[in-house]
Formats: sequence, structure tokens, C-alpha cells
Amino acid sequence: MTAHPTALAVLLEDRGLNRYGSFCAAYQKAAGALDKHLAHSVPSRAQFHRWLTGELRSLPYTDHCRVLEHMLPGYSAPQLFAPLPRADRPRSRACRARSHSGGIASGSRCGHGRSGRCVREQERVHWPG
Repeated sequence: MTAHPTALAVLLEDRGLNRYGSFCAAYQKAAGALDKHLAHSVPSRAQFHRWLTGELRSLPYTDHCRVLEHMLPGYSAPQLFAPLPRADRPRSRACRARSHSGGIASGSRCGHGRSGRCVREQERVHWPG
């Protein structure tokens, strides 16, 4: 896999879990809900960094994938670790938590698309076929 930020990085940032400590707390809670034997397992800080930056050779171990899929329902592990090309990343954080035209509610996360217009994050992320 390539070294681009992953969809996981964007989703965790959106939920305020992009810092290692807050991620570990949420990860342990999700792991415990899946299997009590996984409740005290967390990825290392270095592994967490690789997950966010896309510096992966392959998908993580199955248990990690299961926990992440439980934490972020509706996303599969391949989707979570898919790299986001530069064009799909937000250009700035300036439009976060502001009201915009086009029906995006105040406080929602948005970013600037290639055209410079504000679009919802879900519309920027294009999953590979």
C-alpha cells in the first residue's frame, strides 16, 4: 500500500480519535464489546501511526480489522486502509464548524474539493473499485 493518509485517519479525526490516547480508549471499549480477550489489546503507537499515514505493506491482523470495523460501522477494513490521494484531502481546516451555503449544517465537517467549493467529507472520499 502507498504512503498516503488513509480513510481511517479522516474518520478518526472526524470523531476526535486521531490522538493515540483517545484512540486507545475507544479501541479497548470496542475490542471488549467484541471479545473479552481482546479488551486490553491495542496497537502500538508506531503501528497506529502507520495506520493513519498509510505506511502499510498489507492489512493489519484480523483481530485489529474486526475491532476497527466495529468502531466504525459501515466500513470494511480495506476501505478504512484505502489511501486518500492528495486531491481527495481537504486543503485547509478553516471551514470546519462553520455554516456554509448548499445545505451543509453548522458544525458539520467539510473540506474544499478540487473546485474550491465546500463539500461534505463523504462526497470527497472515493473508494477504490
